[in-house]
Amino acid sequence: MDFKERYLSALLALTDTSRGTLWHVKEQVWLRNVKDYVDRGRKGHVGLSVGNRPCQRITDIIKLLIGTSKQNGSGILVYGCFGVQSKKATFFRLRPYRIPFSDAHDDESGAMIIPNPHKRRLTAEELTDLNR
Repeated sequence: MDFKERYLSALLALTDTSRGTLWHVKEQVWLRNVKDYVDRGRKGHVGLSVGNRPCQRITDIIKLLIGTSKQNGSGILVYGCFGVQSKKATFFRLRPYRIPFSDAHDDESGAMIIPNPHKRRLTAEELTDLNR
């Protein structure tokens, strides 16, 4: 088992990827996996897991919504993605993208998908909105 496999196995064992968890996903991951994604020089975007079951193997797929500051179409608003004091809302359009769990680590760049440091999970009310 190489370093990447060991890292991903440890991350998988320690990480909850279930529905309603929030992630910081580096720009390169979105560019690799989202056909119409436009690189605007950002470091990354918040992602929201909408899979019906958590990842169990490093070959599994995480279904993520991309967070944006612009409300467009149907989706949900989530507050606090950038800190508890943040009044800024993040909009998640209801269009899931299939991101391989193996993209969580890159040999050159290191961690590519990490738990969102400011808010790890939706509130009960936000999760109800997501499940509607």
